[in-house]
Amino acid sequence: MAVDGKLKHVVDTLDLLSSVMPCPTYILDVDTENIIYASTYPLFVGGYSTIEAKSSGKKFFTLISAPEDRIFIKGVFEKIDEFYNKVSLEKAHNFSISFNCSIIAKNGEHVMVNHQIVPLLIGENRVKIVFGMIFPAVHSRGHDLSARDKHCMSRWQYDFRKKKWDEDKRLQLTDLEKLILTYSFNGMSIKEISEKTNKSEDTVKGYRKSIFKKLGVNSIAGILTFTLTHKLLI
Repeated sequence: MAVDGKLKHVVDTLDLLSSVMPCPTYILDVDTENIIYASTYPLFVGGYSTIEAKSSGKKFFTLISAPEDRIFIKGVFEKIDEFYNKVSLEKAHNFSISFNCSIIAKNGEHVMVNHQIVPLLIGENRVKIVFGMIFPAVHSRGHDLSARDKHCMSRWQYDFRKKKWDEDKRLQLTDLEKLILTYSFNGMSIKEISEKTNKSEDTVKGYRKSIFKKLGVNSIAGILTFTLTHKLLI
């Protein structure tokens, strides 16, 4: 499809950067359900090509989803639209939306991925075009549909039981928790972190256990994926 002049520069820039960006990216027209852009190096996602994605449009994300996630994927953009209207469209550009889903890669493997979405174009009282990036996800977090304000770092979580968005303060890390995680990511042992922070080894272990519980993950690899994706160390 022809690309609107206002988006052409964005598309050209993404195409230029796609060979060095670590994750697949896409631009989705929410109204027409067309995928305006999908990165091409080496393929789009899960072994599927850009052509396969663009030819199916928005339905592509449902088609490659694991059966248990297809109902969720079909309705997720309605929930995202609901959130942007909740915070007012004037503030929509401040928020990024994140959600997890399981896809079936072309080789048959089930892979959990995380979508990060921001609005590109707002008009007629709704978000019309969004930009998305796809990252690895942490299985233990489930669908984890959430929103983050880039200015004040406030967070919102979609409650699937209550069917509504609620502000969520559980994911806020203290300065010491961020420091301990940073040292852990740098490969430091409990003893080394203890010496760096001037805390006992038991205290450091207690903090790490508390962080695991707070973020709902159970490994350093999972913590690394989750904190980087959601920018919790900023």
